[in-house]
Amino acid sequence: LPILASARFVQGGTTPLLEEELATYSSADQGFAQIKSSLDACHNFNLQSTSGQSVPANMGAMSYPITGDESVAYTVTATVSGIGLVEDIVIAKKGDVIVAIDLGDVGSVDTSQLQQFVSSAMNKVT
Repeated sequence: LPILASARFVQGGTTPLLEEELATYSSADQGFAQIKSSLDACHNFNLQSTSGQSVPANMGAMSYPITGDESVAYTVTATVSGIGLVEDIVIAKKGDVIVAIDLGDVGSVDTSQLQQFVSSAMNKVT
């Protein structure tokens, strides 16, 4: 099993949301392939809102520069009480470590801010 660490920040109680997760694997190549395969197959699912409401969400691959040894990126969209929410997710592998960075906000995600968070996280992986 992977060793996990995670950190989460939510400004103002809901958005923006920043989450970082790290995992080490005895075979990071296999772990990354399994994560990518699972996320590539996931297109529609339900989220639970803070009020407990089941909310339909959609996910698809997004364009993002290669980070670390290899990486993939996805965008999740959902509408809660008429408000459009977007979460961009970058999964990157560097050595035996897999890093996941999620940045979510109302309307759209600041891509340059996402890139800064991903770069900062990956620079700490040795």
